[in-house]
Amino acid sequence: MTAPSQRGSDYYSKSLSGKRLQRCYDIAPPRVRQYLTAEIDYTLGHLASDATVLELGCGYGRVLRPIAERVTRILGIDTSHDSLQLAREYLTGLTNVRLICSNAVRMSLRDESVDVVVGIQNGISAFGVDPIALVCESVRVTRPGGRIIISTYSERFWPHRLEWFKRQANAELIGPIDWEQTQ
Repeated sequence: MTAPSQRGSDYYSKSLSGKRLQRCYDIAPPRVRQYLTAEIDYTLGHLASDATVLELGCGYGRVLRPIAERVTRILGIDTSHDSLQLAREYLTGLTNVRLICSNAVRMSLRDESVDVVVGIQNGISAFGVDPIALVCESVRVTRPGGRIIISTYSERFWPHRLEWFKRQANAELIGPIDWEQTQ
């Protein structure tokens, strides 16, 4: 398996979007689920209730939902129309959410328009974009005194991610794992 970032930035729009992306999270091993939940909890602990939040790579809304329940307004951007459509369904009833089809390094948002930018759950790697451009664009849209919360996985977490990749490959959500490249 080649990392999504090496496949090009449209990987999550064309190959792993919508229901397929949701299925990846549904089959995550318990340790991965614990890690993902801890990242969301950490993020929630750093949000003011009156904040306007932007989530980069919002997918089908898995992280948007708990944040939307905590803040005044949240914007979610993603490059996948399928994922955004599923997010609209998944987030039904939440009136403080706006979904935008956009690339994280070329957002149509005004300068200094949000209080917090969130790009958790391997955002730096998963987007397949220049990480410096990603951070610069995040800084551009964040108000002075705001926060940017972007994460990537620790090397110590690799065995758990590999188990998750095995499950995804077995479910034919991703291609076969190239064990020589994976090492």
